[in-house]
Amino acid sequence: METLIVTIKEAVEGLPIPTLLKPYIIMAVPLVLKLVYGLFILWIGRWIANAGEALVKKLLTKAKVDESLTGFLSSLAKYAILSAAVIATLDQIGVKTTGLLAIFASAGLAIGLALQGSLSNFAAGTMILGFRPFKIGDVITAGGQSGRVESIGIFTTTFLTLDNEVIIVPNSSITGGPIQNFTAKDYRRVSTDIGVAYGEDLDRCEEILKLAASKTKKRLEDKDPDVFITGFGASSVDFNVRVFTKNEDYWAVLHDLRKQVYAGLNEANVEIPFQQVVVHQASAA
Repeated sequence: METLIVTIKEAVEGLPIPTLLKPYIIMAVPLVLKLVYGLFILWIGRWIANAGEALVKKLLTKAKVDESLTGFLSSLAKYAILSAAVIATLDQIGVKTTGLLAIFASAGLAIGLALQGSLSNFAAGTMILGFRPFKIGDVITAGGQSGRVESIGIFTTTFLTLDNEVIIVPNSSITGGPIQNFTAKDYRRVSTDIGVAYGEDLDRCEEILKLAASKTKKRLEDKDPDVFITGFGASSVDFNVRVFTKNEDYWAVLHDLRKQVYAGLNEANVEIPFQQVVVHQASAA
């Protein structure tokens, strides 16, 4: 550039320009050249930023990253490149960028401290959208809440409960604990507990419960029902009856399973005891 400046100055000296104007024109030559060069850098930087945004978006889309995260990260890449181009432009035209960078760094630190909660939610949202422990439509328990996932944002996730209530949960609360996904698989287990009176034939009760479970509507026919003794209660021997069904049929199957279990035991005259307290009266001395 120095050679070009010298060449332009020599050309200006030879032009038929008033002598009083020549010194000012010669002084302006380096500034004009720096400005043109800086604008060229900015133009190239903008082109690279747009190309970088398109490339990041293409790669993330190919990797099947969530659409909202793809848009955010591609925009972030674009503006990062543009920022670098602006700083390079300012440096080229003679603006001291060292102090400017220090100001930006200090401002960034202050903003980061002020928004550390939001940044935590942002980081958690990025993890959720990137690693996909659940997706929209899944029924999960996370962050102390349960429901169907309505939307997944950068900062919050929205649930819809069985009572049709909308709950908005910060993403940091979700990733900070266990995530239970009930619909990650195509089917799930349905179980119900039932107690029979002490003195009943347990083998017979088990057969009755298996038969009742097999009559449950919309259960998966290729998976046999299971019946287990789960414990001995205060007034009953407790059984757990299990079948499998598709996710969308869970509540209907649970309802019908309970009906079939009750009807089966009732028809077989098996006593289903209610909780009771036995009081022994001491005889008078």
